[in-house]
Amino acid sequence: MGTSPHTGPRLPNWLAHPANLRENGPRWMRRHETDRPASHALYDVGVELHIVDTNPDYYLPLQHLLCESLNVRIHRFDSGEQYVEYLNAHTFLHRRIYMALVAYQFDSPDCNVMNGLEILDSISRLAPTVIPIMLAKDNELEFSTSAISSGAYAVIPRSSIMAMQIMGVILQKTSQQRIAIRKRQLRIAIYAFAVGLFLLLLDVLLTALFA
Repeated sequence: MGTSPHTGPRLPNWLAHPANLRENGPRWMRRHETDRPASHALYDVGVELHIVDTNPDYYLPLQHLLCESLNVRIHRFDSGEQYVEYLNAHTFLHRRIYMALVAYQFDSPDCNVMNGLEILDSISRLAPTVIPIMLAKDNELEFSTSAISSGAYAVIPRSSIMAMQIMGVILQKTSQQRIAIRKRQLRIAIYAFAVGLFLLLLDVLLTALFA
């Protein structure tokens, strides 16, 4: 699934109709993980979504799109400084997917606050496993190339469909992680089968020799 610096990830057709995501309409996504059944198809890959933005007007639509079967936790930060402090204090596990929605500019009376490019640089140094996504207004799209060069996975323009574009990226990354998990499980199963077969043949051989 391709990604454009100006349009963000290409969305699958079904995602253009978020009402179809669940039969009876969406529920609010909880701030923390809940005891959802582990049998849900999408529950096996955990996602932590970091929103680094003072004006996340896409937050409520995104909550509507996130299915309850997705294992997602959301953390919100009002500034880059606050987020960098969080990155310094936390350990990031390989079995989870970490994604950060990073605004380019922040509403603050302090003109020295970090901008989005500086936050991307901090992510690449402190937490390279975090997948950053830059959120840009129309007049900020000129920085898209710089954002991609600084490590942004995609640059998503602020628009009425940006929540769907964000959801598309989450689904793409969880699908990739799920494939890796299935391959690892298959390798373990093949190894266990080979060991069991070897032991069985060895037992048959020893029985024949000492019979």
